[in-house]
Amino acid sequence: MPHDSSSSSGFFDDASSGGGWGDPSPSETKHKPKSYGSKQDSGDTWPSGGDDDGGSWAENTTTTESGTWGSPGESNDRGSSRGGGGGKGCFKCGEDGHMSRECPTGGGSSRGGGGKGCFKCGEDGHMSRECPTGGGSPRGGGGGGRGCFKCGEDGHMSRDCPSGGGSPRGGGGGGKGCFKCGEDGHMSRDCPQEGDGNENRSKGCHKCNKEGHMARDCTEPSLDADGNPRPPIYKPPDIEEDDTLFDSISTGINFDRFDSIPCNVSGQDVPKEPERYETFEEAFTSETILNGLKQTKILKPTPIQKYGMRIVMAGRDLMACAQTGSGKTLAFILPILQDLFNDKSLQTNYGQTPQTPSAVIVTPTRELAVQIYRELYKYSKGSIVKSQIIYGGTSVGHQRAKLSEGVHILVGTVGRILDFLDRDVFNFSNLKYFVLDEADRMIDQGFLPDVRKMMAHPTMPPKEARQTLMFSATFAEEIQRVAGEFLVPNYLFLTVGILGAANSDVEQNIIKVDKFSKREKLAEILKSSDDNDKTMVFVEAKKTADFLASFLSQNSFKATSIHGDRFQFQREKALADLKSGKFPILVATSVAARGLDIADVRHVINYDLPKDIDDYVHRIGRTGRVGNKGKATSFYDPDADKALASKIVEVIESASQPVPEWLKQDSSEGSYDNGFGLGGSVDYRGGKASSEGLGSSKQQDNADDEEW
Repeated sequence: MPHDSSSSSGFFDDASSGGGWGDPSPSETKHKPKSYGSKQDSGDTWPSGGDDDGGSWAENTTTTESGTWGSPGESNDRGSSRGGGGGKGCFKCGEDGHMSRECPTGGGSSRGGGGKGCFKCGEDGHMSRECPTGGGSPRGGGGGGRGCFKCGEDGHMSRDCPSGGGSPRGGGGGGKGCFKCGEDGHMSRDCPQEGDGNENRSKGCHKCNKEGHMARDCTEPSLDADGNPRPPIYKPPDIEEDDTLFDSISTGINFDRFDSIPCNVSGQDVPKEPERYETFEEAFTSETILNGLKQTKILKPTPIQKYGMRIVMAGRDLMACAQTGSGKTLAFILPILQDLFNDKSLQTNYGQTPQTPSAVIVTPTRELAVQIYRELYKYSKGSIVKSQIIYGGTSVGHQRAKLSEGVHILVGTVGRILDFLDRDVFNFSNLKYFVLDEADRMIDQGFLPDVRKMMAHPTMPPKEARQTLMFSATFAEEIQRVAGEFLVPNYLFLTVGILGAANSDVEQNIIKVDKFSKREKLAEILKSSDDNDKTMVFVEAKKTADFLASFLSQNSFKATSIHGDRFQFQREKALADLKSGKFPILVATSVAARGLDIADVRHVINYDLPKDIDDYVHRIGRTGRVGNKGKATSFYDPDADKALASKIVEVIESASQPVPEWLKQDSSEGSYDNGFGLGGSVDYRGGKASSEGLGSSKQQDNADDEEW
């Protein structure tokens, strides 16, 4: 791992000697991927037994001085290279002045044939088709005269054969009728019988099972076993290297306030004053990384980056928590890239089966996986380090082909990762880094059994031999305790600000409104906003997302929707339309609530409040990123949301913002005690880890899409 040898405190000087953040996990002793293989056959020589000096192709063929292909010493007066023919005249007698068909002699042809007559009996005066004899052909062919090839008799052709016998060619079947039942009078396509293995063969389209057209002409969508339309095969487009590649959210007027946010590092072997990188130049030597940062106009690291990058590059396992929009992604991908750039033994792994990535990054949603993949591409473009992405809703064959090109850093969602592990497309045998982004979601809400399945894979290195990193904006106590089973005991816990708190740059407004008045209230708010302001509207149900987007469109608002039931190409197009401003209003379920970094989102509206406070924090975090100001408006239905009231009050107060008196009153009447929510800057180390109620009590939200 790179380290700063000039550090005065010495905590990073030599990890192997016990300095710095303590002894790193022995991930540095991991074996490197074996090379694709030595080049054994350049293809420049002929196969063994061939003649590579321009000689003949056959082993026993020789040539004479006269240029013929016969045996040595054999001469030929006529000098024909065709092998027995004359010069420019008759090929039968070898004399000039006439062609073979006019040859006065009945002599044998040098090719082995007879005169100019019948090729079967060798006599002149008739052709083979008129031969009165049924004898065998001089060419060695059996059969009779000019008649039927099935029964050998004259007077009719095989198609008119009255016999149902087998064909002399070996073919079975009857006469000129049906090949399925063997009877005359109809063709196989009109056969009234369904025998001969055709019982299960549909007469019509195999896609929709209707008659009257073939599958190639079918206009109906293909159906799955349950009768539902199959999703179209989707191949994601490659990243375009244009000006938009380095677009990012510009730092806002409150960016410098990040330095005043309290940071805390806890765990074993932590210095009293934890070290940090003040500049990117201090952390990285790679010109690829530094140039990428300049092109993206990211000039100064945020607190999570300053401390997080230092810890990762020291080789320590890490659980990190920082507010939304604070730059957590760069805190782990840049140190991983720098370490791989430093590895001089790194191979391309092109064509290797299975692939053995050095780093695997797991995300709860496809959209977040795509975003991280774009960031990796941005900071490794033009280098040997190859990043790839796998996620559901896309062509399996396409993604397998991309992985076969080589992969050092793999980004993916849980379902497709487990699928490719089962198919032996890749494995963990060379793994150095295992990253869970939005780790609290990965450990809860149905993903925990799948995460454990990955950790228990036969090729997964033990936790002492890999570096495990977890990042999120929220880490409840029970989540921390369960996450601890995947980390080494001396992992470090980094918090920036108040654990689980909302971004103070987001202005939070709560409006009391019953469920029957929400649509009109939403339209009222949007009418008072600028038409081009990007707005994300969050709902709880997928059907609500579509209905609400349709309602807004009918009322002249440029709106689209995204949720887990939409085809993948539709989901990616919806996000692209929001980013470009084509549809500045996006109605979304929780599939878009976490991690997405969309520039210039001015307003987040919680049309429906979520069921737990962590999702509330993540949702409103889609605005007010990297020091920019944002606004969040939440519709509060007293009949449905009272249980969340006390936690909402706590979140608003932690951001030093005013709380409506009626909400305080409701919070004293409601209750919220499921172990989640704000916990302060506390490392819940110790105590018995328990996963009861995690990954099982909560059903996985289908909006989060881990269908393969």
